[in-house]
Amino acid sequence: MEQVRSAQKPDLDVRQVKNDISQLTLGINEYIREFGKPPDSSENVEIMRVLGEGHPPILTGGFRNSANEMIDPWGTPYHIVLHGKAPPFVYSCGPNKRDEGGKGDDITSEQ
Repeated sequence: MEQVRSAQKPDLDVRQVKNDISQLTLGINEYIREFGKPPDSSENVEIMRVLGEGHPPILTGGFRNSANEMIDPWGTPYHIVLHGKAPPFVYSCGPNKRDEGGKGDDITSEQ
């Protein structure tokens, strides 16, 4: 069943996104520490699978869509970019729901 967040005030949405991005980044970094490499795929659904299957799972929270992707308050899946052992680049498309590659109103792990 798809989880949908209720409409929040814009500042609460941004805080939630920053928290979600932090959790995803920490989870991916923990995976890298544990396995010595990033997950094999940067696809949101695959990241959620590998971070949720450990014992104990690395990441269990966050709102998900019907494809099990972690989504932002506007219902858009988070984007995850992996480059070897470099810190992951995670971002939300922001309120306009358009993927601007971390630019425009996108909210990123580097902000």
